[in-house]
Amino acid sequence: MATTEQEAVQTANRSESSGANGEGRRRGLIPVAIVGILIVAGALGFWLYSRRYESTDDAQVAGHLNGITARIDGTIKAVYVEENQTVHTDQIVGEMDPRALMAFGFLAISSALYYMSTHISLGMDFGTAAMLRTYQTLGLAFIFIPQKTLAYIGVPREKNNQISSMNSFVRNVGGSIGIALLSTLITRAGLAHRNYLVAHTTPGAPAYEAMREGLTQTLKTQGMSSVEAARQAYGLMSGMIQSQATTRAYVDVISVLALIVLCLTPFVLIMKTSRPGKSEQPALH
Repeated sequence: MATTEQEAVQTANRSESSGANGEGRRRGLIPVAIVGILIVAGALGFWLYSRRYESTDDAQVAGHLNGITARIDGTIKAVYVEENQTVHTDQIVGEMDPRALMAFGFLAISSALYYMSTHISLGMDFGTAAMLRTYQTLGLAFIFIPQKTLAYIGVPREKNNQISSMNSFVRNVGGSIGIALLSTLITRAGLAHRNYLVAHTTPGAPAYEAMREGLTQTLKTQGMSSVEAARQAYGLMSGMIQSQATTRAYVDVISVLALIVLCLTPFVLIMKTSRPGKSEQPALH
C-alpha cells in the first residue's frame, strides 16, 4: 500500500515537472516567432519597394524622342488651350501676328541704311565697311521669316505648294529687278556727280594746280620723265574725281532706299492677319 502511494506521488511529480517544462518552452518560442515575423515583414517590404524603385550607378533609359516645332514663326497673340490639355488634329491652339516683327525689321533696316549713308567715305577702313553691312542685315530675319506666315493666311492647306512656288518666283524676280534698278540708279547718279565735279575742277585754279604739281613731282621722284609724270598726274586726278562721284552716288541711292523702307512700315501694319471664326478650324501650328 505504501509502495502504491509512493508511485502515485512520483507520477504526479513527473507530470507537474513535464508541464512546467512545456510551458517554459512555449514562452521561449514567442520571441523567436516575433523575430521571424519581423524578418518576413522586412523582406516583404523590401521586395515591394524594389519593384517600384531602381538603384544603380549606370542607369540607361530607352525610348523615342519626337520633336515638335511650329511650321511657321511669329508673335503669339492668343493661346486657346490650357497646359496639359489634350489636342486633336486641326484644332486651333493659338494665334500669331507676325506684322509687328516685320514692322520692326523695316525700321531696323531703314535705320541701318541711314547710318550707312552718313558713314560711307573713301577713307573708311575694311572694319567699318563690314560693320555697316552687318547693321544692314540685322533686320532681314524679322522680315523674311514672318513674311512666310502672312503669305499663307487664308490659303487652304492643299495649296501650300503653290504659295511656296509663287513666293520663290516673286522673290527671285523681285531681286533681279531690284539689282538692275539699283545698278542703273548708281550709274546715272555717278555720271551726274562726275559732271558736277568736273565742272568745278578748273585748270589754272590754285587748288587744282597745287594738286597736279604735287602729283607730278611725286611721280618724277619715282623715275618718270616730266611729260609722263604730268600725263599720269592728270589720270590720277581723273580717277579721284570718278571715285568721289561713285561714292556720292552710293550715298544718294542708299538714302533713298532708307526712306522707301521706312515708308513700307505702315503698310505692314494694315496687312491682313488671321482671324479664325467659331466655325473655322485652321491648321494646327
